[in-house]
Amino acid sequence: RGLSVKETQEVRRALRAAGAEMKVYKNNIVKIALENAGLPNIDDMLAGTCAYVFYGEDPVEPAKVIKEQSEKLKKMGFIGAIADGKALSADEAKAYADLPNREQLMAQIAGLISGFARRLRQRGPGRSCPQRQRRGRAEAGRLAPPSAAPAAS
Repeated sequence: RGLSVKETQEVRRALRAAGAEMKVYKNNIVKIALENAGLPNIDDMLAGTCAYVFYGEDPVEPAKVIKEQSEKLKKMGFIGAIADGKALSADEAKAYADLPNREQLMAQIAGLISGFARRLRQRGPGRSCPQRQRRGRAEAGRLAPPSAAPAAS
């Protein structure tokens, strides 16, 4: 059984907040549109009532919304997707929901850069990395003049 009007509105609202839009079209129209647009054939996925989710730049947030709503409502789920011009299975489409979103990725990258900069700053000016310090000591040991023996009187 499909979603009620209230449930459909809730899903659409959540998807809109994630930068996506949900539409329901006849499967034959979708087949023709995909063919005319040069996108992959997904005829085997188009059976029964299907809702189509269109996203802007980031597919992760809408996938997270679909996953959350399908777990909550138990009436919907992934049947497949087209992303970056490639047809994806239901499992591949669902995997997008487990990825970090754009903001999380940016925060992770910023954390890595910050940690690297902090380590460089802790070494301070004039301090080099441990490998150079060891190499410098080894070279100094090889180049040091032999000690002069004390003179006997």
